[in-house]
Amino acid sequence: MTGSTDLLIASLSANPARVGRRDVPRRLAITVAVAGVVTFAIIVAWLGFRPDLAGAIHRPTIWMKWAYTGSIAAVALIVLRQLARPEAARARGIRLAAVPLALLAAVALIQLALTPPGEMMPTWLGHSWRDCGMRIVALSLPIFAGLMIAFRRFAPTRPRLTGAVAGLAAGGVGATLYGFACPETSAMFVVTFYTLGLAMATLVGLIVGPRFLRW
Repeated sequence: MTGSTDLLIASLSANPARVGRRDVPRRLAITVAVAGVVTFAIIVAWLGFRPDLAGAIHRPTIWMKWAYTGSIAAVALIVLRQLARPEAARARGIRLAAVPLALLAAVALIQLALTPPGEMMPTWLGHSWRDCGMRIVALSLPIFAGLMIAFRRFAPTRPRLTGAVAGLAAGGVGATLYGFACPETSAMFVVTFYTLGLAMATLVGLIVGPRFLRW
């Protein structure tokens, strides 16, 4: 960073009101809500709802997916709130995202142990393993774009880290909404291919984020 940029960061850190400390949670909530509506509309127009959605709501498998992706999105959004501040040096709490991953992995291992050998591959791959990850990335893009626009009004000093966490948050929200369309029910599928989609969304944020968030 240049000397002038360092001075600007120091000034913002000393005067947090200038970057709207109280505005951060509100703007993030509005951004996610509006972009989430856009993503939901894309799902309706592009993929449609899973045919058995009315019945699936009453079964635990869809709630398993929502709990997994929703909790990761929540952790990432909380960390994003911190990164909006110029004094944020690291992503405190981001490791909590490993908790739902570990829990789901444990469920998947139990399912793996209980699945007959002849049914293992169909249970793991489902019907949409080729498309799942890319769909999650595609559905995360409106949310990621909204977060980038919002963060240009804040004062992040770690653009690469902020971009990656924003990508994870967008992927988590997008994957949660994708649950309305995705017919897969296996924990083995979700822990593999949903996680792959979240990882790819994070990578997109890591690469693209700094281009939007340069000082």
